[in-house]
Amino acid sequence: MEHHNVIGLDIGHSTVKVAYANLAGEPQTIIFPSAVSPAIEISDDSESKRAQDDTVTIAGNHLFIGDTAEVQGRRNTQNNVSETWIESMEYQALTAGAIKKLIQAGANIDQSTMVVVGLPTSLYKSQRDKLRELTQKIVGYTHEVKVLPQSLGAFQSIMFDQDGQLAQGRSLTSESWGVIEVGYFSTDFMVMRGHGGKARWIEDASGICSGVRFAAERLSRILSDELKIGGKSITVTPKEAESALITGHIRYYGKINVADKVKRATSIITEEVMRAASRYLESEAATLDGIVLAGGGSPLVSDAIKNLWPHVVTPENPRFTVAEGFRRFGVGILRARASV
Repeated sequence: MEHHNVIGLDIGHSTVKVAYANLAGEPQTIIFPSAVSPAIEISDDSESKRAQDDTVTIAGNHLFIGDTAEVQGRRNTQNNVSETWIESMEYQALTAGAIKKLIQAGANIDQSTMVVVGLPTSLYKSQRDKLRELTQKIVGYTHEVKVLPQSLGAFQSIMFDQDGQLAQGRSLTSESWGVIEVGYFSTDFMVMRGHGGKARWIEDASGICSGVRFAAERLSRILSDELKIGGKSITVTPKEAESALITGHIRYYGKINVADKVKRATSIITEEVMRAASRYLESEAATLDGIVLAGGGSPLVSDAIKNLWPHVVTPENPRFTVAEGFRRFGVGILRARASV
């Protein structure tokens, strides 16, 4: 295929997902933890080399990102879960880290490269210009940066193929799709309805509710209140609680099975998402061609959502759905420009 150079970035509070194409035009992905910590000197040669690959400099501050931040920063990793996150040094470090890892992977990044990045639906209107400016500051002002609602990336991953062209059997003008994108910070809902020869965003069907952090915080409290080791309560960080939601155990002087407590914590987020799904999508659901369930937290609510609506579609790799949708969207734009 003709190579159109686009990077799809999904800078999440849990992980950073990157979608790009190699020099042969084949789609590729990168993922690393959304962990940031102050860089420190490391005496072990091999570990020091790995740390260099995970070091970025923001405003004169040397920072570890990703795996090195988790390992070397231990419990000092920064996780700014707030609506102003895009303005934080952590967010900038993760964006710079994504570009560094792309270069390390041999990606072709030049002045023609388009970068597509997203925001939660609720923050899109107020922060899109700011995020575009901040992203250009990091990746370079010569790059075109587009900012989209995250939920739109999931829709684009269904509608466009890997080459940025309309996927076989799809129609932007006559099909209607809903999106439920379960992220760490929030769960985003959206409906795109084909009407009058156009794909129309339905405002009343768009909104958010709590994301995976709601369950992680709940699990952290449950463990602190109920789990005693040597007669003492334990402290579990949100990051450790999030991991436990997936693995069913924590590490505290060995491996401790907490699957029963995980089940209770995940029921909280399931109930929250189900209520919001009914509020935003119920009046539209029956007339939709499908509902895309995406995001790293989607497995936590998948069974409940699929029991509610039979036409729910789960992508093969839901964690990368937004980043890959952004990439496909960007490729489609560049392809259309080239054909003029």
